[in-house]
Amino acid sequence: MLAIVMKEERLSVEDAIPFVLTDAHKDSVFSAGWANFALGLWGHDDPERDWIMLPEPDVVVRLSEHRFSLLLKTAIHERVSLERALGYFLVFTMQELGYHV
Repeated sequence: MLAIVMKEERLSVEDAIPFVLTDAHKDSVFSAGWANFALGLWGHDDPERDWIMLPEPDVVVRLSEHRFSLLLKTAIHERVSLERALGYFLVFTMQELGYHV
């Protein structure tokens, strides 16, 4: 999903991660209640899908205090890792970009 956001929005990975960490997406994760389910299923209904890969799988990104707070609050609220919480933000970003989730 991150590679798709990077491609669609013409962002580097360092810019794409902060891009998805918004108050609106945090609110959507909290209110929808299905982010975990959607993350597990997203894209898996198309086995022929041509996946876009990141050029480097290990990513280090500096986040503002506010964006890190959104990620941390979501991880705590959902009782998941920071990485999984980021996936939840990506699900709602994909929905916002017009993808079916």
